[in-house]
Amino acid sequence: METSLESVDYMDDEFLATTFKPRTWVVQRIESMIEKIISELAIGNVPVIHSVSNANRGKTSHSGYDVRNGTIRRKNKNLDVRQISFLSSKGPRGFAVFIRILDICHELLVQNITATKRDVFYKDVQLFGNQHTVDVAIDELACLFRVPRTCLNVTASAKGLVAGDLKIYQKNKTLLECSSA
Repeated sequence: METSLESVDYMDDEFLATTFKPRTWVVQRIESMIEKIISELAIGNVPVIHSVSNANRGKTSHSGYDVRNGTIRRKNKNLDVRQISFLSSKGPRGFAVFIRILDICHELLVQNITATKRDVFYKDVQLFGNQHTVDVAIDELACLFRVPRTCLNVTASAKGLVAGDLKIYQKNKTLLECSSA
């Protein structure tokens, strides 16, 4: 018997609003979800997670930042609800990916460190297979919890030739600081 763990009850609105939540709130939500999964498995039920997918987002803008109330709003017409079940044909791997993403985000939040989506991918290359799998799973988790990705302590990789705190000492003894604007 399949048991639903999360319901997506906010899909009737024109927009799906995400708001910043404290780190402790997200940790508690992850732990609660894992506890429900374990409880369902312990009594012989198959847990099912109803997740929000951005699969139809295409190349058009699917979100915007509302300055007045500090929310990120995603247009619902670009979101689909999908079931992640251990027993479906695609389920075991998808379920494992989702659980692993929960685990990694929990670890990041508890240790209060931030990682890029690329860092997350390299934590379990064999399971994830490709970067897109991680990107989609992290975005779905953020949508499910209705928080921006940064509330999971995950950021997008920096774009450009140099990212981070890099200092280059040139032959003529001058210093080139790549981290300053």
